[in-house]
Amino acid sequence: MRRTIYFLLVMGIVFSSAILKAERPVKSQKYLFDGRGYVQPHKVLLKVKTFASLRMKGITFYKPASITGLASVDRVLEKFEVKSVKKYLQHKPIPAGIPDDIDRIYEARYASDAPPWEVAKELAKDPNLAYAEPVPVFFLEDTPNDPMYSQQAHLPQIHAPEAWGVQKGDSSVVIAIVDCGVDYKHEDLAANSWINEKEKNGLPGVDDDGNGYVDDIYGWDFGENDPNPINPPPDPLGYYAHGTHVAGLAAAVTNNGVGVSGSSWNCRYMAVKAAKDDDPRSITNGYQGITYAADNGADVINLSWGGGGYYQAGQDVVEYAYNKGSLVVASAGNDPNDKVHYPSGYRYALSVGVVDSHDRKPAWGTWGLSVDVMAPGVQDLSTLPGNKYGRMSGSSMSAPVAAGVVALVKARHPTWSVQRIMKQVAFTADNIDAENPGVEGLLGGGRIDAYRAVTETNPTPSPPKIKLISTKISDSDYGNGNGVFEQGETITIEPKFHNYSMGTGTNVQFSLNTGDDSSIVLIAKSSTVSFVDEESVFGLPEKFSFLIKQNAQSHMTRFFIGYTTSEGFTRADSFDVLIGKTPVLIVDDDDGQNNVQGFYISSLKTLGVNYGIWTHVTMGTPSSSYLSSFPIVIWSCEWAFPSLDSSDRAVLQKYLDGGGNLFISGQDIGWDLVDPTSDDHNASSEQFFKDYLHAEYDADNANDKRVRGVFGDPIGNGLNFEINQPGRDITNQYPDVLSPLPGAFPVWQYEINGGYGGVRFAGDYRVVYFGFGFEAIDAPTAITQAGEYSKNRVTVMRRVLDYLNPIQMTPLKDSENMEITFPVNAILKGDTVDLKGMVLYWKFKDDSVFRAVPMSRQDRLFKATIPAAHRTTHIDYYLEVENQYYKWSAPPGAPRNYYQFFVGPDTIPPVIVHENLPDMFNGEKPYSVHVKVTDNISLDTNSVFVHYKVRSVEDSLQLSPGAETGLFKGSIPPVAAYGDTLVYWFTAKDRSLLKNRAVSQKYRFLVGLDNFERGLSGWVVNPPGWGLDNTNAHSGEFSINDSPGKNYGLNEVTIIQTDFGFDFSRAKKAMLSLWTKYYLEFGHDFGYIEVSPDGGSTWKQLGEKIGGVSTRWKEITRSLTPYTGAGFDQVKLRFRMVSDNHQGPPFMGWYIDDVQVIEGKDLTSVASNSNENTIPKSWEVSQNYPNPFNPETRISIRVPGKQLVRIDVYNSIGQHVITLVKKVLPAGNYQFNWKGVNPKGEEMPSGLYFLRVRGKKFTKIQKMVLMR
Repeated sequence: MRRTIYFLLVMGIVFSSAILKAERPVKSQKYLFDGRGYVQPHKVLLKVKTFASLRMKGITFYKPASITGLASVDRVLEKFEVKSVKKYLQHKPIPAGIPDDIDRIYEARYASDAPPWEVAKELAKDPNLAYAEPVPVFFLEDTPNDPMYSQQAHLPQIHAPEAWGVQKGDSSVVIAIVDCGVDYKHEDLAANSWINEKEKNGLPGVDDDGNGYVDDIYGWDFGENDPNPINPPPDPLGYYAHGTHVAGLAAAVTNNGVGVSGSSWNCRYMAVKAAKDDDPRSITNGYQGITYAADNGADVINLSWGGGGYYQAGQDVVEYAYNKGSLVVASAGNDPNDKVHYPSGYRYALSVGVVDSHDRKPAWGTWGLSVDVMAPGVQDLSTLPGNKYGRMSGSSMSAPVAAGVVALVKARHPTWSVQRIMKQVAFTADNIDAENPGVEGLLGGGRIDAYRAVTETNPTPSPPKIKLISTKISDSDYGNGNGVFEQGETITIEPKFHNYSMGTGTNVQFSLNTGDDSSIVLIAKSSTVSFVDEESVFGLPEKFSFLIKQNAQSHMTRFFIGYTTSEGFTRADSFDVLIGKTPVLIVDDDDGQNNVQGFYISSLKTLGVNYGIWTHVTMGTPSSSYLSSFPIVIWSCEWAFPSLDSSDRAVLQKYLDGGGNLFISGQDIGWDLVDPTSDDHNASSEQFFKDYLHAEYDADNANDKRVRGVFGDPIGNGLNFEINQPGRDITNQYPDVLSPLPGAFPVWQYEINGGYGGVRFAGDYRVVYFGFGFEAIDAPTAITQAGEYSKNRVTVMRRVLDYLNPIQMTPLKDSENMEITFPVNAILKGDTVDLKGMVLYWKFKDDSVFRAVPMSRQDRLFKATIPAAHRTTHIDYYLEVENQYYKWSAPPGAPRNYYQFFVGPDTIPPVIVHENLPDMFNGEKPYSVHVKVTDNISLDTNSVFVHYKVRSVEDSLQLSPGAETGLFKGSIPPVAAYGDTLVYWFTAKDRSLLKNRAVSQKYRFLVGLDNFERGLSGWVVNPPGWGLDNTNAHSGEFSINDSPGKNYGLNEVTIIQTDFGFDFSRAKKAMLSLWTKYYLEFGHDFGYIEVSPDGGSTWKQLGEKIGGVSTRWKEITRSLTPYTGAGFDQVKLRFRMVSDNHQGPPFMGWYIDDVQVIEGKDLTSVASNSNENTIPKSWEVSQNYPNPFNPETRISIRVPGKQLVRIDVYNSIGQHVITLVKKVLPAGNYQFNWKGVNPKGEEMPSGLYFLRVRGKKFTKIQKMVLMR
């Protein structure tokens, strides 16, 4: 687990010496742009022709009531509400012989809002005028002679040339570039590099200036801890160039006739490298870099990076720099949201958002109250390592552009404080709300204006920007103080707010409102704060309060707090409060930025479950008495730290000790509580993890996105999906690997790399714990996908609620005795304070309504009886608890969901459920099998057998019961030869009068094949080296590669070998087959296939070495016959890739897939033997099993080649029911289940159904019978 901070860069680097022309600048707030330049509003120039001017002789000024003497001109001017007309230029008398052109130019001023170019266009049509045009505006400016300046559109956009005409940069002003390193030797950067003169002129190896860093002449490299802060070597994604690009935007050498211009016009920059060479994207030493820069006199510190939430250390470091006289300028982020971003969100940091060349925020840009200013950052041209130039985009680019402007202000006002400089830049920005509808008021002061920043005095401050950050809601003042907001209680609200602006506010009026008048009466609903300081956190002088009406039912109600300042700023925030009690409480314990509670809410709503929400980030830890009021608590940790602090653990411990039911999920909970590298780990946290979550922490990161439910588990069985923590990028996926402690059971298993991803425990309390977020199920990428329906998430939530149900009972089984009654007993766990009672609802299948039977109570035990049926029938039933605020049922969602059992003769055989064993590479050990066998009445546990057949061997063995009811296990002995397909099936009987016998479908697996779809089990790797690769696969999703995810390096020897020996002592022939493709440097780097006849002591090369390039998959075979016969019982295989020290172009290395060992065949016999054991040669669709079926059936198919496969179900009249599969499948064997439901999850009635399987030039239809 790593907490990393990343560059705020939208990758799109253009390396070019001929960059596209700059786009036109956007309009100024003071002036207008007419396509050629800036012009003044409400003014036009007129040049009168010679003949017409005779009528205007002696006229130098006309008021609106006057006439010009040119009627057609007057009519147009009056149309645009002319205010005045006067001669534009005053001059001496024009001598004879010199044209009087300038004497015939007039300026007309008008009141209309029409743009001047439109007015001029209409006037220019008049025959009396030589021309009409807008009045241009020019600025004091000094345009540099850098050849690429004209291609840097962002500089005129911020009015840098005009600013440079007033103030150029000063070499005494230093901008620190805390980044991944800077090419300070670059032709357009070298002359502006900060130099530590004491170290430059001092002794090598001596800390001459006593700053703690030896020989730091040009800065410091904190990533490698050396005095060379140059950029790291090139990486595939180009992050190595980031710091150099940032430095050039702020401080490239300007007016030197080379390259580009920096916005600061020759202020100096200090290179501070805060990333490691092998990971240039991750800023791991940012705090050290800031401190170094501040200590060494940097006036401005640029941070083009960010990520993660608030950390006090980060605030402390930024404040330290501020107090040392350094202004921190930080990028606001590239996430399309308004959430506070760090470090730009810290106090004393200038937060810079990004706009394009038209002052529009790009779709990927961040906005919000914490943003101070915006700056151009889309396709900005700047320096790149190696004397190159190119474009990049992101708030990483906008920050240094702003930092350069900050440096200009510092150069102009060297005695100003950091705070005054920061305000000067923010308050002189140009408002761009009109260009950004929908985010008005959320772009800071606007886009920076360098000219205004260096010329204006006492600019108008920005208004306050106030946001609600927390609410303390309590019943302690006027209620019973238990934290539950109950009928008749008066509740108080103490809100806290943050003013994110550098401007202050006076007489701020706050008001409380709600639309829930049926349940709520507002009491204290207004408050005034006389003064709000800049960038401050504050509360209200009085509490808000409200009364809950006596008839209020449990629900979430929404409150609004609005505020208005005397400066005209108005805004409102909302928060939700739970009224009463609900059966389920969600503790929303994410970081308040990446909000994932919507995934839980949508699933609960789909299931019809009433819930409440406790928002941890604003309300803190709920009290133990509060939690005890809720039968089921769902605690969502997402990826926030600490996952569970000491207060959280204390209340959860008390809640569980009281018999509570907890579902907790989130990535890195195990790491945070148990791993010694976590800041939050201690003995107490580790003990809680083991004692109450009942898990052993195995690893920080499963490195696996594919999750499969543990076979037979009541939550996980039959489910498989991919996971992805939404809102977190691919580098921040950390699903924990867990193991259940004694008494607990695994729920999820990582499919590729193994290990468990969830556990459950049932004792005096119940716990379900996932090592990844519930929200990660079905791999959503964005939190906005929370409302999208996910069948897997809904199914998981339903099963979790079933498992945690406080109404604990054993569902009734079928009965052959129609004359007996059926006692129903249930135990109610959790809160019973407001309990009214429990009711049994039951009915015969053909009844239209349920009959209600109040259950008798003995403390927590409730009893009732369903009468004898006296006939053959189905009986439906459910239990319902009612208290003062809600109803809760078993099963959840009743009466839509209910239990059912059958009364009458038992003709139903046991149900056998098994997951086909995968192909086995290792044929030397027994094959462990697990099967779930259940019966509607009673199973004969001594009748469960597995039968197997291979070649001439056919046998059976009895399976023994597993740890949980219905699970059976055993081991098939290793009787198959390599290359054999082993067929196996199960049988079982029940204890009914008919002794119904079940025979499963036949399953099969191939011995001696590894397609790497289940990881590297069976192999040993010498790290770093071989691993799974999902970018190139011959079949399925994975192959193996000697350097997955990167190009291989120099002088490498990477080996992967079998962790077992093949026993060929009884074989006469054997061969190896594999599929491969490779990219190896010609004549230098090679791959070797090798065999060891003695268990790994010695190795011999098999066939020719692999070299050169093969871009297509091809099959390679090698004879193993020389290693068969007596004595060859420990034969191992390995693949070895060797590179030399020759530096060629980057190569991807050696890919291997579908490795197969076959006994009884050699290279000479391959052509005459079919290879049907590895890849099917023709389509095959087996009859679904079981058939008839209830509740589900399995469909097995064999696909002969990669193709689009579609499987549909139709009812008996040809109506489409459901599409089970519609995807491209590689060649192989597949199994799919149908649970007898439609896409909405609704059960289909009994009857005949048709299965249609379609592939490339293949269609098959077969019958299926569903019997309810």
